[in-house]
Amino acid sequence: MIPELSLEKLKIFEKIDNVLVVADSAEKSLETTAKNNLISSGVKILNIAEKNQTTFDQIVDRAYTKYPTPEYGKRKIQCLFETGYCGANYGLNLLNNESDLLKNDPSHKIGVVLGYGNVAIGAITSLIEAKLNIIRVMTRRDLNQKILRPWLKKASIIVSGAEQDSTQRGKNYYITNDNISRDIKKRAVVIDLIGGMPHNRGPVEALVSTTFLPNIHFIKDDVFVAGLWGWDQAGMVHESAATYSRQTIDILLGEEMLINGLSSLHKGVEPAFIPAP
Repeated sequence: MIPELSLEKLKIFEKIDNVLVVADSAEKSLETTAKNNLISSGVKILNIAEKNQTTFDQIVDRAYTKYPTPEYGKRKIQCLFETGYCGANYGLNLLNNESDLLKNDPSHKIGVVLGYGNVAIGAITSLIEAKLNIIRVMTRRDLNQKILRPWLKKASIIVSGAEQDSTQRGKNYYITNDNISRDIKKRAVVIDLIGGMPHNRGPVEALVSTTFLPNIHFIKDDVFVAGLWGWDQAGMVHESAATYSRQTIDILLGEEMLINGLSSLHKGVEPAFIPAP
């Protein structure tokens, strides 16, 4: 059941587009102040208990019918999950084979993941498969030093998969050099999945730019740091190559039919098309 929420408490939604609250409540209280406040804040509500939906497919179909997806969707060619999965796997390999952090207590594995988008979900999956004792996922509201620092101090492996607004890049680092030198355990591992360059910094201050093969990681203040450009190509080269090939074929022969030329691009593709001189 959605509790009664004031508009003041719902301000977190104001800067987030396309918020969908999924509720599972047959109680009439869903129709009261809480629901009205959510809707007045520009938030959509899908109550999966309505009309006795019994299967996941029915719920999804109803969501698409009630709230059509935005005209501009996700990337058509991507390996975002694989990027997060491979980056976390590399970090686990460092933790288990290069670091001696767990030497005295092999069971003390605590992972911290910044973000919960497509890339971060890949990292979370990797850490779950590794059977870590604790996996703490830091959401958007957690990405401040007051909340982050205590968990950075506990972690054996930290994976940064939270994107930053362009105005914050190079100004507000989620993992600072001070964190690495003072807070993070010696011989712990920090993995960045977002990437950056000197003119467009990422969320990990120690990474002035992404790393490249064969020097994937380096050690700063006795902490392993890595932020490879192309994690998926390093950890799942055959799988990601096959995925990219399938996605390219779909664009050429699927709905866009780009095999017929570039004269009738989809509206979501037109802005990205830059003809050669």
